[in-house]
Amino acid sequence: MIHYRPLGPIAAISFDLDDTLYDNGPIIQRAEQRLSDWLAERVKLRDDSYQYFQGWRQRVIQEEPALAHDTTACRHRALARGRTALGVSQAEVLADAAMGHFLEWRSECALAPEVHQLLAQLATRRPLVAISNGNADIGRLIGAVRRIVTAEGFVIHPEKTRIMRRGRRMEVTGLVVND
Repeated sequence: MIHYRPLGPIAAISFDLDDTLYDNGPIIQRAEQRLSDWLAERVKLRDDSYQYFQGWRQRVIQEEPALAHDTTACRHRALARGRTALGVSQAEVLADAAMGHFLEWRSECALAPEVHQLLAQLATRRPLVAISNGNADIGRLIGAVRRIVTAEGFVIHPEKTRIMRRGRRMEVTGLVVND
């Protein structure tokens, strides 16, 4: 990393949610299995439906390399295109439903008690910022954060709470945290 000016004092601590505050691997594996089961109930294939749609995912990435970094859009496109190829009517609607379930399942996580304790300690020293790539269900996450903060005896200042969506300038304590 190249710094063009000296760093000032640390103003906030930011966390990427996946694989920082919890192990995301098992969560994604469970969500993938549930998606596979969901697909198998709705799409009758001779082969494994999960493998069929994984093949479509690879094809989508080959045709649209930029989607390799947007797993939600890539998964949605693969589901829609795979169903269209099977002649399924309303493939886009079914892909929307599948993704809705998947995003719900991939957001089923719990923080260990020691993580709660660490966050509580850090929050006494610096503002904490959570960053997500957009694949987590932010509404559900915010509810969980509010419960945790309240349980730890803290109060969230409503004027200092923001959700910054993809495609917009994201600024935290005067620092731009995205491109």
